[in-house]
Amino acid sequence: MSRLQDEFWELASDIRVGLATELARSESWSVKEVVLINRDQLKELFAPWYQTQNDFDVPFNAEGAVPVKIGDVLNNYRRWEKRHSRVDEIRCSLQTNDVSLTILGFCLPCDGTLLLDGNHRIIALAQTEYRFRLRVLVLDGPINPAVLPDLQHWITRS
Repeated sequence: MSRLQDEFWELASDIRVGLATELARSESWSVKEVVLINRDQLKELFAPWYQTQNDFDVPFNAEGAVPVKIGDVLNNYRRWEKRHSRVDEIRCSLQTNDVSLTILGFCLPCDGTLLLDGNHRIIALAQTEYRFRLRVLVLDGPINPAVLPDLQHWITRS
């Protein structure tokens, strides 16, 4: 395994999304490193959060659920009430003007990235004026819901 794969799998032990780690790890998919330094880049990341026409913060498998980007969450932040306390707590803990984070993602069609970790931290960071360096370790595997159920939303896009 490469250094990036080793680091990805070490960090993956703490994620809460439904990634089938044994299956994904056995396939030895590549991991690439992407570094983001501006808020417009953050806004293009997909969170593993979903909304319908009438509701925000629904399960990925709710009828009519669609994935949202970080920018969508920021634009409608007041509608994501269940997430506020954790985001506020993290934002208040950011005590430096230079933030450096490493998070995990999954490679999506058309150069998109689905966050596997760090959603609340990214929202909190995007709400500040702090300079940052966000390192995203991106797993490049097939768009297969058996690996990650959230990927059902990208099957027709791949």
